[in-house]
Amino acid sequence: MLFRSDKELLEKANKRLLITGIISLIIIFILIIIRIQTKRKKDSEIQRQKILVYQKEKELVKAKLEQKGIEEKRLKKELEFKTKELVAHALNMMQKNKLLQEISNHISAQTNTLESEERKHLFQIKKQLEKGLNIDKDWDLFKIYFEQLNKSFFVKLKEINPKLTGNDFRLC
Repeated sequence: MLFRSDKELLEKANKRLLITGIISLIIIFILIIIRIQTKRKKDSEIQRQKILVYQKEKELVKAKLEQKGIEEKRLKKELEFKTKELVAHALNMMQKNKLLQEISNHISAQTNTLESEERKHLFQIKKQLEKGLNIDKDWDLFKIYFEQLNKSFFVKLKEINPKLTGNDFRLC
């Protein structure tokens, strides 16, 4: 009987061991499933965060593009204004010089018919007109405006033909 009882105890121990092993496997399996689900949740959250970051970056790029568009429009308007200013200045210079030249020519024509005192007085007036025709001041101002619109124009022109004179630059 002792022998049989040992057998029964051994069978009970084997059953308990088998049940414990099965329960342990079930617990391990449950833990693995929980771990997989947790990993999926984390991956899902990471993916959601990546999508949010992508959307924010996309909005930022769009805002930057809009800002650049606004800046480009402002620069175009400024360029148009400077161009109009340059054209107006050039026209004023041309009209002033033309008027002064006509007056100077008219005085020259009149000096032949006048007496010496009047001739001397008209000659002084003609000299003042010729000073006014000295377009260096106007030219410098025009050159400044022109350079603002056309960066390095005169430098490039000088590189193309270093033999150009001041009058050649004005003509160009």
